Amino acid sequence: MPKIDEAVGDVEATTSNAEEVETKVLDGLESTDDKSVDSKPELESWAFSNLTPTVRSVIVSTAVIGVLTFIGAARSRWMSDDGLIVLRTIRNLQAGNGPVFNVGERVETNTSTVWQYLIFFVAQLGIKDLAAISLWLGVILGTVALVVGSIASYRFHVLRGGRTAGLGQAKLPGGASSLIFVPFGGLLYISLAPAREFFTSGLEWSLCLFYLAVLWFLLVEWDHSTIDSVPGDEAQRILAPLKQERKVPGRVGYTLAFWSGLSWLVRPELALYGALTGLTLVVCHRSVKERLQIIAIGIALPMIYQIFRMGYYGLLTPHTAVAKSADDSMWTLGFKYFHDFMAPHHLWIPLLLVAAYYAIINVKGFGVELPVAVLLIGALIHTVYLVRIGGDFMHGRMLLLPLFAVLLPVMLCGVASVLSAFLAGAVFSYGAMVAYAGMDAYQTWRDKNEIDNLVIYEKGLWTHFTGRENEEPPRNESDFRALPHANGFDQAMSELESGSAFAFFAVVGEEEKWVTIARGDDELPPTIYWTSLGFTGAFAPLDVRVLDPIGLANPLAARMPREEGARIGHDKNLAGEWQVADSSADLGAYPENLINVDQVLRCRQALQTPELKELLDSYREPMSFKRFFKNIGFALTDGRTLQLDPDPGKYGV
Repeated sequence: MPKIDEAVGDVEATTSNAEEVETKVLDGLESTDDKSVDSKPELESWAFSNLTPTVRSVIVSTAVIGVLTFIGAARSRWMSDDGLIVLRTIRNLQAGNGPVFNVGERVETNTSTVWQYLIFFVAQLGIKDLAAISLWLGVILGTVALVVGSIASYRFHVLRGGRTAGLGQAKLPGGASSLIFVPFGGLLYISLAPAREFFTSGLEWSLCLFYLAVLWFLLVEWDHSTIDSVPGDEAQRILAPLKQERKVPGRVGYTLAFWSGLSWLVRPELALYGALTGLTLVVCHRSVKERLQIIAIGIALPMIYQIFRMGYYGLLTPHTAVAKSADDSMWTLGFKYFHDFMAPHHLWIPLLLVAAYYAIINVKGFGVELPVAVLLIGALIHTVYLVRIGGDFMHGRMLLLPLFAVLLPVMLCGVASVLSAFLAGAVFSYGAMVAYAGMDAYQTWRDKNEIDNLVIYEKGLWTHFTGRENEEPPRNESDFRALPHANGFDQAMSELESGSAFAFFAVVGEEEKWVTIARGDDELPPTIYWTSLGFTGAFAPLDVRVLDPIGLANPLAARMPREEGARIGHDKNLAGEWQVADSSADLGAYPENLINVDQVLRCRQALQTPELKELLDSYREPMSFKRFFKNIGFALTDGRTLQLDPDPGKYGV
């Protein structure tokens, strides 16, 4: 009686040609460039009832993942304050002011270049609600990412794993000879509340998931289309994918090269995966011509944009990297952030299940497959990088991407043994419990362990501050009108439009309110300061300069030293004296006891020193060819390292 392949035993490296043909015909996915099969599959009908159990299981499992993702993302959709920041840049693009947050100041406040332009181009179709575009793009891209990832996972198992990783064909009840695929990694991912919530938020997370899923799909197709077979001898197979002569890259290979280069523009840290993929392509294709073509296609677009970024903004990276000091090491905070994600959701459990599944499909063969190696190595480096820089202030957000990369190869689980069936069932049980618990599990864990506020539940925070129920979080700009500091905001804007120079939110006596200061000169536009940059940016007119003391849109604040013990991304603070100094406010009209006028005067003198003036000119001086090339020089020198001192006396004033 035929046996199911033993999950942990030795597996024959090769199967008979007849079995390969049978498997591929049943799967309905025969590739015309696979020389191991002499004829194309001939199916009488592609009706669902006539498909094999394998294909039906893949269709059903992928559909289940797609539907659950769409429902989960749509029901969890919300808008963050950071998401509103993106929308102001798009409004400036629509108004013809360029890709800037404030008119007359070239500051790249958005981390993802592709995300802002994607929303912009969709809006050009005539859709006016930018918030709705942002959220529904997130829902759609997230859903497509999970579907593409699942299909690619199956393709990998069939095209490569079925011959080299010992999946084989399970003998199922009723005499059916086929392998059944069920949701596994995809189900695990969407069961996590942070994953569902960060499909939206107005930020680029779904775009990043989509990027990784397509990268995985292209890696699988490229690997299969450029190599005929893997040696049966395990000792020879370990480095075979790198050593073997490959066919020309073809359309898939060159598309993969282009997609690899795009990583830098989707989100800078995704360049880890793009660089690994590009390196893999260059190493595997030995022709000098092919290598040059791969490099040229891969770097063309990011290189063009990088030159533009340096010349236009005067930086090597998005300005957010400067504001968050992405070059610094904050290991202690990083490990806290990692623990904050892993512990409440008991993520060690499903990750062990995933590791076990990687093992049972033959770690010797499967583990050296290049598509898998690229993702796993990329995810490892990505995670270490995130821990090194201190993580983030939003629960789970940053670690979702490397987690997704780890899960991509096992989005679907091939049930080939009792053990693999157990693992699939265990992941389903875990997913059901975690999905039911939602973010309540995180809140309970925080309360029980008296966790500080260095990491927060961002969606819950804005839902609370806007006075809304958990089931109805803020989803557009108008929902943020309910914020406490919205009171008096319109009046402050009216006063700025009437001639005032400066507005800020402060405690005057026992009252919190917006304060405006009369204009002393006409050098700078009306300016408003507040930490919640998205809120102020959403409701302030485009001709009002919207700045923040933590540096997201403010190069002066971004260059200040970090404050120890503060929240990552919010650990810089530009003192009020510097804020007023960099404005046209009349110091004589400033309320008493709120500012040191002498200090403001010293700050204004410091702003005229060569060091600070060079910084200001890099993003304020009108653009010209001369300014463009000076900015490139600045980006490569002081733009990388310049740090400011909060004491203006350090500048000799």
